[in-house]
Amino acid sequence: MTDAMKPLSVRAAAFTLIELLVVIAIIAILAGLLLPALAHAKAKGVQAKCLSNLKQVSLSLRLYGDDFDEKLPDQNTVPGRTDIWWAYKLVSMRYAGINNTTGSPSDTVYHCPTDGGWKTGPAIYQMPHKNNPVLDYNSYVFNGINTSPAGSLAGMRLSRCLNPVRNLFTGEWTIHRAWEWHSRDSREIPRDKAVALVGYVDGHSAATKLNYQAPNPPYNYNPPSNGGYDYNWDGGP
Repeated sequence: MTDAMKPLSVRAAAFTLIELLVVIAIIAILAGLLLPALAHAKAKGVQAKCLSNLKQVSLSLRLYGDDFDEKLPDQNTVPGRTDIWWAYKLVSMRYAGINNTTGSPSDTVYHCPTDGGWKTGPAIYQMPHKNNPVLDYNSYVFNGINTSPAGSLAGMRLSRCLNPVRNLFTGEWTIHRAWEWHSRDSREIPRDKAVALVGYVDGHSAATKLNYQAPNPPYNYNPPSNGGYDYNWDGGP
């Protein structure tokens, strides 16, 4: 039987099936185009949340400094804690609106949403840092490694920061290793120009390219002036 000899209802049904297949194909194409864009938008939203957290954490440290004659915390500030790059939270969190004195998992302003901790190394660090009591439930570090050859802001007076727009103040823990938490492909691969989220003394926060000079961690040196890096550790110009 030719198509012309088929009943009209049969021919209409066959045509509707072709239409349906075409629509399904179009939807599949659109999904293929839209899903990466949606994933990118979601990642940008997570990054925006982390940048907002860093602004608040940096502000809490500035407010702490204002109450202590502009002096930032150092290794002698928290009794029994010389790791002020972590322990700063214990003296600054009340300026972030947190009333407890020991830190807790509910201190979300100190949590990077993509904090993955370490995937290798000592077991105590393999959980997300925001869930780790040893690290005060904190994803972010203060630029306060007082033994760093590059210098740091530990114990420095805010008025001595010569270029607040470039003076690194706080950041994701990954600034210590040139890792990335916002890119799974390089999460534990130290590399030059790895991108971490950083707060600056002037109050802004930004995604920042880190200088990595293997095998030394980034906080051991200030980046070269000709590499497109826009930060320093020592509070200099």
